[in-house]
Amino acid sequence: MIYYVIVPVFSVLLVIFQSTFLDILFLGKIRLEITLIVVIYAGLYMNVVKGGALSVLLGFLLDSMTGVMPGLYVFLYVTIFVLSNRLSYRVYSEGITFIILFTFLCSLSEGVIIFFIYKIMFGVNAFHEVFNTYMPQSLVVAVVAPACFAILHQLEGMIREKAEE
Repeated sequence: MIYYVIVPVFSVLLVIFQSTFLDILFLGKIRLEITLIVVIYAGLYMNVVKGGALSVLLGFLLDSMTGVMPGLYVFLYVTIFVLSNRLSYRVYSEGITFIILFTFLCSLSEGVIIFFIYKIMFGVNAFHEVFNTYMPQSLVVAVVAPACFAILHQLEGMIREKAEE
């Protein structure tokens, strides 16, 4: 029960941190998507109800704050969550190499999907952005992911202890 009280507060703080502090830190050049790492973590290690709720909430909050296209991040995050969840039954997801590669592929896929949606819906040809923006962004997110996974393991353990009390 405490999970459903803590997670919305944590999610709002995480989206605000990502949208403001990290954007200022990288001067708006690279967007470090910690929320994407959290969604991948949820897909690999949480059950469907808790992880799905977290994915929808993070997607909704990002759509609310950055919202170029309503529902885009909800769609992307739920899709990535489902993919991660299905993959978690088939692979050993504790290895750092797997975490880095899978996070890189998910982040790059998100960027390519956003590119295609902009191309189809708005007619914006930003193909150069895939290599200039999304590739470095995906690399940074992939390198940071193992440290974030370790922090999320610790947070999940603390929440579980708090719930048992």
